[in-house]
Amino acid sequence: MISRKRILRFAIGKMLCQDGWAEKYNPKNQFHVNQYDYSTCKEYLAALKEKWQEYEDPECELEGYVDVSKYSNYDDYAYDVDTYRTRLEWHDEWDCDCEFDVNPCDFEYEEYYINALKSAWKNKYDPNNEHTNVDPCDYNSVEEYHKALMDE
Repeated sequence: MISRKRILRFAIGKMLCQDGWAEKYNPKNQFHVNQYDYSTCKEYLAALKEKWQEYEDPECELEGYVDVSKYSNYDDYAYDVDTYRTRLEWHDEWDCDCEFDVNPCDFEYEEYYINALKSAWKNKYDPNNEHTNVDPCDYNSVEEYHKALMDE
């Protein structure tokens, strides 16, 4: 027969283990996920990651770039979400009409994105390189570049 003491030790040991999960993955308890509701660390972490995503990317717009399931801590996930959100801002600034198939999330630096985007301008508006005097790198918008080509 199992003694009460043994059951109590097991329960306390399990709770200490669950407290360890919370300390490691949610030290400030900012996501209000109760570690005692989960039998395994894997289950707890999955629930916690859902909260991370609800907080950082509720519309799941960055899910294809920042997969919360691949992260083991909130700070790294939040940093990457912020990084990709900044890259989407480049898109809003440079190609808000989604006219060109250049994804800013594929580039580490804005300068690289802009260079690729300007190459796409050239491919669309001067594919045969007929306007050698008009360089898309000299223009701040596709409209300016297109107008310069028309004026030449």
